[in-house]
Amino acid sequence: PIKSVTVGDNGEFLVNGKPFLPIMSWLQGAKSFPMLRGLAINTFCGSSSRTTAKDHCDAAAAAGGYSIPSFGQDGQGAIGHAALLGWIHGDEPDMPSKDAKPRTAVDDVIAHYKKIKEADKTRPVFVTFTGNFTSMDSKYDEATRKKLYSGYISGCDVAGFDIYPIYGSGHASHLNWPAYGVAQLKQIAGKRPVYAWIETSKGSRWMTYEKQPDVLPKHTRFEVWGALINGATAIGYFTH
Repeated sequence: PIKSVTVGDNGEFLVNGKPFLPIMSWLQGAKSFPMLRGLAINTFCGSSSRTTAKDHCDAAAAAGGYSIPSFGQDGQGAIGHAALLGWIHGDEPDMPSKDAKPRTAVDDVIAHYKKIKEADKTRPVFVTFTGNFTSMDSKYDEATRKKLYSGYISGCDVAGFDIYPIYGSGHASHLNWPAYGVAQLKQIAGKRPVYAWIETSKGSRWMTYEKQPDVLPKHTRFEVWGALINGATAIGYFTH
């Protein structure tokens, strides 16, 4: 049971004072939690609008893991829960629209962060960015990136991102991008923990299934270790 969540000198999570490496699934239903726990996933991240934060925490605890739900309209009911590792913002607030503006304004992200922290100062708040903060995979120019992400980072306690070299674009030549992304996000995040979402299968919406190369275990393994070597202190698996 969680009594405290803090961050160590190296950006590592400390649960009850002991180092903990979150190995996360993304936006999975509670029925799958026992199966995911059997795969050594220890943290279930992301909750749908149909699931209360408390129910998400209850299901995580029943499976023997921890929860990172959305605060939503009912977050108060989960404050202090023994399985609550943290809270997460809406996904990819930096996703650029057709007019090159981000999905969620910086001020709105910061306002939501303040709302959560006013309600619960005991748990960290996570945010997942797209790869647009990087020098490799951005639709924003350098000046816009610096301004945008320096603002976003003040609205979270933990920062992560999702870059899927094969699932997203079919380029095995981009396998180092998650590693590069961790290194670059750490420059923005300071002492905050940094995490990376790692691809596990094909199924992209951007190309026909027949044209997609397979995401193999060796690709996933390479991306995980590249992220960890560069300083990630949590790993998420994109299990869709």
